Order: sequence, then C-alpha cells, then structure tokens
Amino acid sequence: MKQVSLQKTTLLVFPILSVFALLSLIVMPVLGDEDDGKNKSKLSQDHRLSQIRLERSSRQHNAVPQSPMLASGKKGDRVALAEKSKKDQAAAALEAEAQRNQRHLKKSKNAHRSQGNGSQNKGSRPIQVSQSTAKKLSKRNGSDLSVALNSSTNVLSVESDAETNASAEDEDEDEEKDDDTPTLGPTIETPVTGKVMSRQSRKGLANVSVTILVFHPLSKVSASPVWIVPFSATTDKNGVFSTTLAIPETPVPGAALGLSYSHSSHSDLAGVPITQLFPGHQQNLGIFWMSNNQSTLQGSITPAFLAENAKLVDTGGLNPLAWDSRIRNDILSLFPIYPINQDEYSISFTKQDSSHNNQRWVTLFSKGAWIGSQSVTWKTVDVDQNGQLKKETIGFADFTVGPDNSLRGSVNAQNGGALSGAVITALTNGNEPNQTAITGANGDFRFAKAPLSLRGFQVSHNDYLTQEFSYAKSGQSPVLVLQNRRPKIPLLLTNSLSGEPIQNVKVTLKSTATPGQTVQQSVVDLQAPTGLYQLTAAFPIGQIIFEREGYFAKILNQPENYPSTAIETTMIEARIIHLTAREAVNKSDRWSEIHESSLVTNWAQKWLEFEIDYGDEATAFDFEIGVRNNGLIDHKYKFDIRVDIPGEASQRVKILASQTDTLTARIVLSPKVGVQKIRMTWLNDRWIPKQLDANILVDWVKFHQRPLTAAEQAQVAANNPQ
Repeated sequence: MKQVSLQKTTLLVFPILSVFALLSLIVMPVLGDEDDGKNKSKLSQDHRLSQIRLERSSRQHNAVPQSPMLASGKKGDRVALAEKSKKDQAAAALEAEAQRNQRHLKKSKNAHRSQGNGSQNKGSRPIQVSQSTAKKLSKRNGSDLSVALNSSTNVLSVESDAETNASAEDEDEDEEKDDDTPTLGPTIETPVTGKVMSRQSRKGLANVSVTILVFHPLSKVSASPVWIVPFSATTDKNGVFSTTLAIPETPVPGAALGLSYSHSSHSDLAGVPITQLFPGHQQNLGIFWMSNNQSTLQGSITPAFLAENAKLVDTGGLNPLAWDSRIRNDILSLFPIYPINQDEYSISFTKQDSSHNNQRWVTLFSKGAWIGSQSVTWKTVDVDQNGQLKKETIGFADFTVGPDNSLRGSVNAQNGGALSGAVITALTNGNEPNQTAITGANGDFRFAKAPLSLRGFQVSHNDYLTQEFSYAKSGQSPVLVLQNRRPKIPLLLTNSLSGEPIQNVKVTLKSTATPGQTVQQSVVDLQAPTGLYQLTAAFPIGQIIFEREGYFAKILNQPENYPSTAIETTMIEARIIHLTAREAVNKSDRWSEIHESSLVTNWAQKWLEFEIDYGDEATAFDFEIGVRNNGLIDHKYKFDIRVDIPGEASQRVKILASQTDTLTARIVLSPKVGVQKIRMTWLNDRWIPKQLDANILVDWVKFHQRPLTAAEQAQVAANNPQ
C-alpha cells in the first residue's frame, strides 16, 4: 500500500478544520441571539424602571441645593445632605443597571463560565434585587446580606461581605424561581396629557420628569395586592407632558394611576392618586403644582439602634401596603428618599396640594429591613424660629418593631369544609407593614412574622362575603369560619307593555340596613341581550334599584334568602326630554357657539335658561347637565353650578372638569305643572394668563321623568282637592 506523506495529510485536515471553525463562528452568535430574544420580554419592565431611575438621578445632580435637611440632636441644628458629582452619580446608576441586566443573561454567560472551572466573583457590589432574591442569596452564600436604599441611584441594593460560591447551575435555578412576574389581564391603550406648573412663578415647568404608575388587579378579591407598571414622560417648554398608557380593562378599586414629579429647581412631588379615568379615550389629567414651600415630618424609631443607616421613602397619597410585595421595593425606589439620624428625625417635606386629601404615606427601611409603612398624622404647632413663635404644620410618624412572631391558622366554610384561595389580611393599628396570606388546598395559612399589634383578620373569598375576625393573642391557631355566601341573584328584566327584554340597565345594590352600621352600595352598568342578568355584591343585598333612560326607576326589596331561579320584573316607560345647549330659550351675554350643539363661556356668573312643559298634571323630573372644560385646568378642579327654578330654593352641583369627556351631575326637582324655566349659572372661574383657564362648555341638559313619592302625591292631592 502506498503511504501518504505527512505533508499531504496536513493539507487535507486543515480545510476540514477551517470549515468547522467558520460554522462555529456563524452558529454561536445566532444561538446567542435566540437566547437574547427569549430574555427580551423579561427585561421590558426592568428597562423601564432603570430608565426612570437614570432620568431622576440625572435631574437630582443638576439641582439647586434644595435637598431636605437632616436634623441633629440639637434643635434647629441641620446638616445639609452630601451630594455627589453628576459624573459619579451617573456612573453608579449605569453600573447598577448593567449588573441588573447581567442577571437576565446568565444562560449565555454560563457557557463561558463552565470553561473557567467555576471562577468566583469577589467583593461587594450593588445589584437590584427583590427581598425574596436576597433571602435566596443569603441561604446560598451562608453570609450576611444587607438590603439598603442606595442614595446615589435611588435603587434598592444588596451587599455581601462573602464570596459568591454558587455554580452556574445554581444561578439558573434561582433565576427560574425569581421569574415570578404575573400574567396581567387585557389592557386598553389610553393617551394621557397633563401640565406641571410652579407655585412660585405660576408658569409651566419645562423638563420635569414625570413617573406614571399604572395599577393592575391580580385577583377579583378586593383585598388582594395590586401589580404596578411604570411609565415615564418629560414636560415640554410649556410644562405639558403626554404619553400613551396601557390601562387594564378591569380597573382596581380606588386610584387607577399614581403620579410623581421631579425637577432640578423644585422639591419632588410624590404620589398623586388619579381616580377619574376613562380607558380608551384621550385623557387630560389636569394641572399639577410643584412648590418649594415645605412642612416638617418628625418622629422616632423604637428601638433606637434601628435608625442607624435608616432611610425614609415618601410615596405621598399612595399607600405602598396595597402593592404586590414582588414589585414593591422597585417601585419605592422611584420616590423621594431621605436619610434619618439615629435617635429622632426631622425632615422637611414639600407641602402638598389638597389632591392627597391630607394623607401622606411614608415607608421606613433600616439595615435592609422593612420596618413598616404608615400614614402621617398632621398637626399645627408653635415653632420657635430665631426667637419668634410661628405656626407651622408638622407631620408625625412613629415606627416600632419587636421580635419575630409566627402564626398559623385555617379558614373553613360554614358547613365545615376547608376553603382554599381565601385571602387573609392581618389587621393592625396601622404602624406595621400590611401582611396578607392565601390559604392552601387544606384551608391553611401562615404568617412567618405576624405583626406585634395584630388585632384581627379580614378574610376575602370569591364565593363568600368578606368578613372580619378579632384575635386575642391566645397563642392558639385561629380557625376562621366564613358565614355568608356571596349573593348571586338571577333576574329577568322586561318592558311592562311590550314584554321585550331590557338589554342595558344601571343597577344600584344596597346592603341590608343594620343598626349602627353604614349602608353599603355598589353601582354597575350591565348589558344582557336577553334581559337576563346575574347580580352579585360583596355584601348582603337588601335593595336593588334599576335605572334606565326613558323608564321609571324600579326598586326591589330583596330578602336575605336569595332565590335560585330568576326573578321576573318589569320597568315602565317614562318621558325623557333631551335639549342641547343651543336649545336654551334665553342666556346671558358672553356665550359662544362651539362644535355643533354646545355653548361655551370664559366668564363666571353667566347663565343659560331652558324651558320644559310639565303638562296638565303634576309631574316630577330629575334635572341632569353635561359639561366639560374648554382649556386646561387644575387636577380635581370642579365646576360649581347653581340651578334655579321658580318657587324652589336654589340647588348647587359640582362637576369634575375634563378637557376631553363630558361629565354629569343630576338633581331632583319638585313636581310641577305647565311650562317651567330652569336656569343654570356657573360660579367659579379660574384664570392665569397663558397658563390656566377654566371655561365651562355646556353640551346638553336632560329632564328624566320620575314617579311621585307618597309625600308628593299627598301634597298634590291637597293642592288640587276634587
């Protein structure tokens, strides 16, 4: 056999190896790109949070020294907070962001790490993690970890004094456990705008960083925590901001949005709740004010050693106890953060507008532990300033913490069966963090660290009415028994004359009247092509009121024993008179025509008169008016309107002003006969040149016929004896 020379063998092998090398260069990046694509969806909310933090950090470094003042032990002795340079701050923020992103790219990095025989990362570094992640890291490393608020980047960070000994496989396992972001429900794209103005200059503020929090329900149970998705925007030269939000189709109870603001020359405005929102429609949220006027927060921490390295987070009118614990720390990092001295603290807060309804929530962290969140109590006191007494509004907040206390219990139905999926909320005196637990398959629940001031529980379940239980700290595991099933009433609603189904109706459900308790109610708009409705409420139903335009209201008094078969009831048609604003029979001066049927005025004390024929017999109507604002006005500004009708005392209504949506108010008028004139007068104009302008735009008025009450029927009979 002829032998092949070494030179020829080499020439044959090298091309083959070259082909494999080229293939590896092509395939590996593609695989890496696939991994990156899989991680992209996970990073969307993290990137949004990081971007907001970077914007806020950048603005803080450009700020005129307006920082909150930290009080020392001596009265009046305040030490200015230290500020880092813009370059150092930005570098710290970028480092935190880079390390956060590394956690989501472990799969691609683990391939390289395995080649290095398990190399270790030494030293401490800030990384943004949740509390659950911190606990897992602590177990894995066998070392002490401290979670802290990083003042340079406004993020929660974790520091470790030990080396990270976890292997690539352990990190993958931890990452899978940490990836517990819930699946949110369907959303509606909703464009929103607003304006930020300076209280001092009374002009729009440019370059204001606006953070908008969208609240998402995670459960139909009212006591369940909410998930939060943040959005950011920046005001233009006129102080106007705009963005498009993904609003949940099913809103959470209470506030739909939360807003906060940051500006280089003004104190942060924290946590303004937005309750009025119309998903899917262009929204103008109104004007929000920023100011440098400050009030003081005072308080204490017990025991005092907890105050070491403590931080206070101000969330304004937003209650962080209602937020899901998995996102709470990340969201808290977007709000103003203040350091505290060891024994007592005194911090200057911006004096907020009435949009907070005098409620202010603060959260305390110390040595990485969440001490609690609570609402501030406000008092007006005499303060000695340079030898003179002065009235000052001061907020008070006290935090107390003690040893750990675990507690187990169970939830059963009245028939003795265990209830899974029940949400248990620990009820306290308000000075400790809100805690919730969910029962398992056997109805069992557990609080790992039950509050020291625990006074009872609130239990919610989809099939039972929410119920509260007291707790006397007997040391025994409480057994909580839900007594009343959630009412579900089937009902068939038809026209009294034609028998046709009534396909949409407004339903008001009221609770049974109980001595010493306030009557609860809920109002819903329902639709059913067949007229068959399923009514449910979170309380025992005592009364049902049906309302529909063009019909008399229908009232049903519902017994406690709810029927299993459908209740059949009818509604009687009634008169409804709809008039556009231009159909006013008389008006004062300075009204202008706008759109096809509306009238607008820029001046207060201007009025419109409408005429209605009641007929020959005494008839009763409700008067309804629909208005909006033609301009930009304060957040929560309301039109003040007086309604006059001959022979009756004037009535007043207040309607929230919207630039985009027609909002309404309705009042009850006494029975009348013949032709009557009703006058509406706008009373409360507001105007700042080129900044703020309240101009009432009247779209329409409606007169809804209603049945006479027994007292009205008696009065009519007395006035018209036969």
